[in-house]
Amino acid sequence: AIGAGKGGVGKSLLAANLGISLAQLGKRVVLIDADLGGANLHTFVGVERPKVTLGDFFEKRVARIEDCIVDTGVKGLGLVSGEGDPLWAANPRPATKNRLINQVRELDTDYLICDLPPGSGFIALDFFLVAHIGILVVVPEPTSVENTFRFIKSAFLRRLRDIQKIDKLPVDRTFEGGMPSPLDLYYAVKDNDPQLAERVLEEIHRYRPRIVVNQTRTRADLDLGAHLKSAGRRRLGLNVDYLGHLESDDAVWGAVRKRRPMVVAQPESKV
Repeated sequence: AIGAGKGGVGKSLLAANLGISLAQLGKRVVLIDADLGGANLHTFVGVERPKVTLGDFFEKRVARIEDCIVDTGVKGLGLVSGEGDPLWAANPRPATKNRLINQVRELDTDYLICDLPPGSGFIALDFFLVAHIGILVVVPEPTSVENTFRFIKSAFLRRLRDIQKIDKLPVDRTFEGGMPSPLDLYYAVKDNDPQLAERVLEEIHRYRPRIVVNQTRTRADLDLGAHLKSAGRRRLGLNVDYLGHLESDDAVWGAVRKRRPMVVAQPESKV
């Protein structure tokens, strides 16, 4: 699952081209555009308006998510597009959202890549948490960094929702960004409820978000990933994996304008 704390940072670019690259290695790959209400992953993989989309699944014109997979022109790569979703799709009912997630998890494929909506809505958080690998794309801007940490903290709180008494944990504006970090939660209950504190600590050890830095231009930008990893450990108490960076490259907007996949249109470009 590939998400971001804010829009416009390149998560769809990464999702599309990662999927194409895996398919070119001979893997069976399905891309899912879970950015409900703002789907455009089909443009990044060079597909015109798909004939079948998640909208058909939501409206029950098709019964199975498999029936929404369309060909992309790249051998081994299928796409479940969100283009043309009904107006309410951006905020689906819990039963509809759970039906979608449950069917997505059962898809028979080597790799399933979900392009998530930006921000910390429940669709983004729930897909991120059920994925084997959750990746967040961040750019070297304060707004992106702040929202990335907010996403990480929001997803951790979402992980804890089934733990008994978790609703008693403190959430108020005294915390940075108005939301407690995993460490804040642990220390808040450590003395009064050791058993609950142990459960929180277990989740801290299990929770491991990954980060990709996009649109790097300067030496300082290249150092951002290491700084985020260090800050995640120091401020949140989490092991945050830094996977690498993508350089800023004019070839990106050129490929998007031409509606051609980046790794197909410009395979030798820096990015």
